[in-house]
Amino acid sequence: MNFEDIIPEIKLIKNAKLREKVKATITDALSWGWDNLLAIPYINSWEPEVRYSQSLVDHTRLVTNIMMAMARELKKKGYRINLNELIVVGILHDIGLLIEFEKKDNKIVQRWGQR
Repeated sequence: MNFEDIIPEIKLIKNAKLREKVKATITDALSWGWDNLLAIPYINSWEPEVRYSQSLVDHTRLVTNIMMAMARELKKKGYRINLNELIVVGILHDIGLLIEFEKKDNKIVQRWGQR
């Protein structure tokens, strides 16, 4: 699976080592029982019964792009922003959901019970 085709923002990470670590993190998270990154719905972890029509990939890309737009505006005001790190945070901010939740009997449930 080519993650850079699915989440093109990965290509914006200029540090190659960091870019590879992001892809390795996604691969590791998928190994918890998810077989298709594109098929994972966005899961609201504080209200897991609430499902959105948005996929996790769409949500991740939206958050990452909002962060980059905010960073551009902050840079105009003189703030120093590490874009490599910002993009990584945007891409991986919800990666734990792949470990916290699992697909069971065609439902998505919390792996270790409710909080």
